[in-house]
Formats: sequence, structure tokens, C-alpha cells
Amino acid sequence: MAKKKRLTLNETWVLCLQMRKWVATQRKKGSRVTISNLILRWLEKHRYQDGELDSDCFFCEYDRQHRRQRGPCSFCPGVLVEPGFSCTDDDCDYEERPIAFYAKLVELNKKRKRRK
Repeated sequence: MAKKKRLTLNETWVLCLQMRKWVATQRKKGSRVTISNLILRWLEKHRYQDGELDSDCFFCEYDRQHRRQRGPCSFCPGVLVEPGFSCTDDDCDYEERPIAFYAKLVELNKKRKRRK
């Protein structure tokens, strides 16, 4: 399968929210599957190949495609909305607290949309 097209910032947000909502829903339903395996299942279901996205994350892939000379996470869509955002913050770590992480992304997306 050919490499997926470069996503716009809006497309990145939409896909990230869809994936993280699905992961959070699986966790709410009691799934004990690791978060990384849930993510891989979602990606496979949506026809993404293993390794196609940096860190299997739409935000990381967007950052990788845009950062050029800057350091990692400088173009993370979450950081673009809230400069102190980190996907590994204790209160919303994407792997340890996927439901809280999804809630944080929803909050950031609302802020992003108000700025437009």
C-alpha cells in the first residue's frame, strides 16, 4: 500500500479524535488490551500500515512532517493549541489514562475551534 497523503491540521485532529475516542470507549467497556495494541487495531481497521505514522500517532506524524529544524513536539497539534501540552502528563498520560487523554484532546479541540 502506498504512503498515505500528507494530512492537513484539521484532518489530523479529526483522525486523532476518532482513534482516541475508540480507544477510550474500549477501555470504558473493560478492555484489558494494552493501549498500544488498541491503537494498532484501530490503525489496521482503517488501513494504516505498521510504521506508517510516527509513533502510531497522528499528532506525532503531523509534527514529524512539519518540524524541519525545530525539536520534537514543536508542531504537535496539541502544543500548537496549548504550549504546555504533553501527551505524557500525569493527569492525562495517553497510555496510563486513555479516557482522561481523550477528554483533554476534546478540550483542546474546543479551544482550537474557538480560535478560528
